[in-house]
Amino acid sequence: HTSDHLMGSICSHTGERSGDSATKLLDATHDYCSDNENLDSLWEVLARGREQIGLDQLRDAVEAAFQLFVRKRNPKRRVQAEKRSARYVDEIMREVVPLVDKDGNYKVSRDEFDHYGKYLKVQWKLLQTDLHR
Repeated sequence: HTSDHLMGSICSHTGERSGDSATKLLDATHDYCSDNENLDSLWEVLARGREQIGLDQLRDAVEAAFQLFVRKRNPKRRVQAEKRSARYVDEIMREVVPLVDKDGNYKVSRDEFDHYGKYLKVQWKLLQTDLHR
């Protein structure tokens, strides 16, 4: 089933956000995927004290995860323009939003964010399996 491996399979393409917050988000995503931190750490980087995040912040999280997966899959590959990765992030968002925004209010609570954490861990394990073939 293709969507079971969506993030890892399309991450041979990429884009990149600039800025310190993007770096913090990328680092927090890596720490979570690598089991160095729990999901609360990633949530705090995104939510910055708020009780919910919007889909824009969720997209930022997906973009950071996409960047991480691209770098893991292709460490020597030069990063392409963000516009080129947007369609891949859009595709991932179409899969992630229904999993995460359970009540359909276009906001993500901390409890709902657990679903993103589970999704991310599954995708990370699939990527690790692919890389060790």
